Amino acid sequence: AALNLMSAMIRGAMWLLAVATFLTWMGYEMTTAVSVFGVGGVAIGLATQGVLKDVVGTILLVFDEWFDVGSKITFQGVQGKVERFGMLQTKIRLVATGEVMYAPNSLLATAVIISRNDMPTRR
Repeated sequence: AALNLMSAMIRGAMWLLAVATFLTWMGYEMTTAVSVFGVGGVAIGLATQGVLKDVVGTILLVFDEWFDVGSKITFQGVQGKVERFGMLQTKIRLVATGEVMYAPNSLLATAVIISRNDMPTRR
């Protein structure tokens, strides 16, 4: 999926470059259009900053294998069981109350998490 996204982005950039080159060759001034696209790129980057943090957090959690669905963890002082591990957030059912907590993966990737799965069975 990531390879397809990168391929599409490169293909799009190549098309934009080809169109800009063609328009310049036809005699149109491209400095205004380039500056508008630059400002638009900065605006999109700032708008998606939180989502990108969560996606990077997801990648860190997946590759480091801190926990998985069904894991019992302690996060921010509460104990829970991981029910769903999504691209942007993780669904955790709290042990004490049965309530559901949705935690952003960017927060989970930077927090101290105690995993109870590697412990021997308690009696």
